[in-house]
Amino acid sequence: MSFYEVLLSKMAGFHNFQRDALPEGNPGRRWLEAKRWCQQHFTHMVTLQNQEETDFLREWLPVNRKHYWIGVRKTGGMWIWDQTGEEVPEDVQKWAANEPDNSAGQDCVEIYIKKDNDTAIWNDENCFRKKGTVCYNGKILMSFDLY
Repeated sequence: MSFYEVLLSKMAGFHNFQRDALPEGNPGRRWLEAKRWCQQHFTHMVTLQNQEETDFLREWLPVNRKHYWIGVRKTGGMWIWDQTGEEVPEDVQKWAANEPDNSAGQDCVEIYIKKDNDTAIWNDENCFRKKGTVCYNGKILMSFDLY
């Protein structure tokens, strides 16, 4: 895999990002594959715990990709941060209209990015679908794969 480093300046200072360019035609990763990939190469999947993180991610991610897994999963009927195992507070959840719809097997969360409307919102999705991957790279740093 090849890595490209990009240094960007944003409100909180400098953020170091790495883009993992996957082979052309790669449809992405299932949620668990995305989680493992983040753990192997960086730290954890992005959790988007505040508006600043959401805005930063929305501005930085490429236009050619719209759906990315985030580190939230339903366990025991509750939405849980994957990184901490704690329940996601309701005031942090940014669900799209009529979501979560809790269809069978939709226990993972994707985020819509770069849509004309309703951008940076959550959708519950089947964990076996393939999506983009967004990871933290250290404390406040993120990386993603581009496919």
